[in-house]
Amino acid sequence: LLKKELTAGKNILLHCWGGKGRAGTVASILLIEFGEDKNEAINIVRAKRKGAIESKAQEEFILNYRPLA
Repeated sequence: LLKKELTAGKNILLHCWGGKGRAGTVASILLIEFGEDKNEAINIVRAKRKGAIESKAQEEFILNYRPLA
């Protein structure tokens, strides 16, 4: 749904309690969905939001993620 909204030119807002862990994970997944390399997606998100993707489990989730299409 988020990818569809972005593709349609709409804006989205991602946020969680601290705005880093879960939000950063979802942002990375979206970058991967648009063709970005997994490690680079993590680096991009962390460059934009210091401390993003807070846990090893979140990072592993991203690295193990398989794009939908």
